[in-house]
Amino acid sequence: MLSLHLLVRNEELLLPVLLTTVQPLVQEMVIVDTGSVDRTVEVAMRFTPAVYKVELNHDFSAARNYGLGKNTQPWVLWLDADELPNQGLCQFIRDFCAVRPVGVEAVSIVRHNLVGGQEIGDRTWERHVRLFRNHFRFTGRIHERLNLNGVVPLEAPPFCIIQHHKTYSRQAAQNERYMEWEEQRAIVGRQAC
Repeated sequence: MLSLHLLVRNEELLLPVLLTTVQPLVQEMVIVDTGSVDRTVEVAMRFTPAVYKVELNHDFSAARNYGLGKNTQPWVLWLDADELPNQGLCQFIRDFCAVRPVGVEAVSIVRHNLVGGQEIGDRTWERHVRLFRNHFRFTGRIHERLNLNGVVPLEAPPFCIIQHHKTYSRQAAQNERYMEWEEQRAIVGRQAC
């Protein structure tokens, strides 16, 4: 019924906790590696044979959609390596999969965002669709989002939370990478004119 969808790069330290937590909830785990130079692939393969290597090419949606194409289950749980479902969310997922509500296509879940253990202002608490039927796909190269085609998601109860923790250095490196990509895109755009 449920497949974990995970896009990773250099996550050998975070993967074991996440995969151990999620493994009892899902029937399969599909992990897409986008160029790890550490032991991420080795760690992932201890949990699942469904580990694929894809070049990111400045396009998160393309990499995520590739992974969705490898999922064989009708429902997908989308997480990142620096996220962890709390106990309330784990129980919600178990109950949801047991009931299989008719007419539900997607579920939005509360995400608690912390950088360096600190709240990040108005984006500390957000809702994101992270549980959805496998026919949806992602759009947007950076800060990809699921294209729901007008479907209104069911809201998981507010005590069902994805804990999202980043270090300051990881956030800074991510911001720098995204800025570099945008600068490269702007240069290519000017050259094409």
